[in-house]
Amino acid sequence: MKIVIERISPDAPALAPDEIEYMLDLFKNPDMQFKNEDHAYKLGFDFALTCLGYTIVDKDTERE
Repeated sequence: MKIVIERISPDAPALAPDEIEYMLDLFKNPDMQFKNEDHAYKLGFDFALTCLGYTIVDKDTERE
């Protein structure tokens, strides 16, 4: 799975490479284990990023 963080709001500041790496690591490897295969965690994480002007995109399943 190749995931990236993309900016969806022009007002959102650019992220440094280390910030992106840290957030992707948190997304892929949460500190706690959750039921339902972390689905709720990933939805919440993506929602929080959306509020900040970013989104997570899975490049393997992205349609052209």
